[in-house]
Formats: sequence, C-alpha cells, structure tokens
Amino acid sequence: MILIMMLIIINTITTTTTTITTTTTITTTTTITTGKNYGIVLIPEGLIEFIPEFNALISEINELTDLNEAAVMSKLSPENKKVFEFLPSTIRAQLLLDRDPHGNVQVSKIETEKLISMCVESRLEELRSSGGYDGSYNPQFHSFGYEGRSGLPSHFDATYCYVLGQNVAALMSMGQTGLISSVTDLDKPVSEWSCGGVPITMMCNMERRHGKMKPVIKKALTELDNTPFLTFKEQRADWGVYDLYRSPGPLQFFGGDTAQSCELSITLKLELDGKDSRMDYNDVKAAIAVQQGKCHWCFCWWWWYWFYYYYYYYCY
Repeated sequence: MILIMMLIIINTITTTTTTITTTTTITTTTTITTGKNYGIVLIPEGLIEFIPEFNALISEINELTDLNEAAVMSKLSPENKKVFEFLPSTIRAQLLLDRDPHGNVQVSKIETEKLISMCVESRLEELRSSGGYDGSYNPQFHSFGYEGRSGLPSHFDATYCYVLGQNVAALMSMGQTGLISSVTDLDKPVSEWSCGGVPITMMCNMERRHGKMKPVIKKALTELDNTPFLTFKEQRADWGVYDLYRSPGPLQFFGGDTAQSCELSITLKLELDGKDSRMDYNDVKAAIAVQQGKCHWCFCWWWWYWFYYYYYYYCY
C-alpha cells in the first residue's frame, strides 16, 4: 500500500522555510509513530515563489541582466544575499539559468523538492540528537512535470476537447476572432452544454516582464476559500496517517448523452456542484476503522458500495 501524504503547502501563502520544514517533519514523524515508515509528499513546482524569502530573492534576480553568480552576489541586497548563500550550489545555478520567454526565472527548473528535503533532513537530525526521532529518512525524488498530464484522456476529457474544437470552427465561420473557445454547464448532459467565446483581453492583467509592465494571462492559483480545497482540508490530516486512496478502474468510453457518462473529476465536480459523493467523509471513517481493526463489517459495506456504484454506471 502507498500512503499519500498530501502536502499542499500553498494553503499558507505567508509561510516560511521553517514552517514548511516543520510541517513535513511532523507528518513524517507522525506516520513513523504509527508504524508506517513510508509515504508520498506532493509538492507543486511553483511552491518556491510563495516562500517570502525566496519570492523576494527571485523578484530581485528578475531585474538583473548579468546572471553570472559573482555579479549577482555583488548586486543583491543584504537580506537576499543571505538567502542566496544559504542555498545549495545546484539550486543557485538553477536560479540563474536562462530566463523564460517573459524574462523571469524558470521556476519549473528549480528542484524545490530537494531544497525542502535538505531542510527536513537537517531538522530530523536535530530531533534524533534530542531523542525525538529514531526512524530512517531516505527520500526518492521524481518530477512528474508533463508526465502528469500525459495520461489517457477520460470520456469527459475527450468529449470536452472535441466540443472546444467544434466551437472554434463555429466561431471562425461567424467571423469571430481574438476569442478563446469557452464551454460551460459541464455538470449537465453534453447536449445542454453552453458554448461561446471569451475575449483574450478579459483574461489579462498587468505584470512586470523584462523590466516592463506587460499584459499577461494571470496565473490560476489554488483558492483557499473554495469548496475543493475546504473539502480536502477536512480530510488531509487523515490522509497523512492512514492508507487512503481510490482505484476507479479502467477508463470507459461508452454511454449515452448523460452527465454520468462523462464523469467529472472530483475537483471540477466540487467547483460546479459544491459536493461529490466520492469525497463522502463517512467512507474515509469506514476505511480508517478497518485499518484500526475496529470494524470489519464497515469494509464490506464500503467495498460493495463502490462495486455497485461503478457497475451501475459503467457496466450495466
């Protein structure tokens, strides 16, 4: 079994390296005390931008034209210079790589996971010396990058993209240009989806690029007050301790024109409808009870519930 320890650090935008290290360390030591010396930590690649110290450092580096390390060191402010010197040589080199097309540091090239792991390892050694930790720490790194979006499309993915393309053709046939294809009402049957076009300028805001203010499409960040995150927040403490995961089975590409035949992802379902039976906390509690050895019949009920759910929608 694989324990999924979801570490969504961006829930505290004002966090620091110390907070991240402490959070990861607590999660690690908690799973060890329950006899589970394993786990997976998921770290978003843009996390480093939300650590105040690094955000200030990256912002200052973005204004520099000479990216030679010695030249950068000589021009950094005292506070940012201290942060830069703290970083391992590999991370410093990644900060000074060629800029992206917008003239900014390529955040996706920075191995944030290794930086956090280094801090966690240092903290665990401090705990070990004081008798607060006696486990082993042997991290293995893997960057999903484009791999995470290169899997087979679901029935919804395929249908949604087909409709987007068909909508583009319809807009062009009507002489409408400068628009982004838009499809809404995705929680309804496909025949009831609404199509239209959104002006690109409606999605732009002014940001500093190459030292100048330019219109760019604003980044879509995790909204900490919306239903998907609040639903996750309710369960994440248990995800960090127990083996909680779901195997939905193989993708299915048949079904009529119904909302069920194009099943939405959990996140999109929560955004549109505000609820999703797949995130029912009673199922989580039932799974926990089984792992604690307190309720064997709960597992039977939980297992049959999901068996009939998928059988009815995909095989009946």
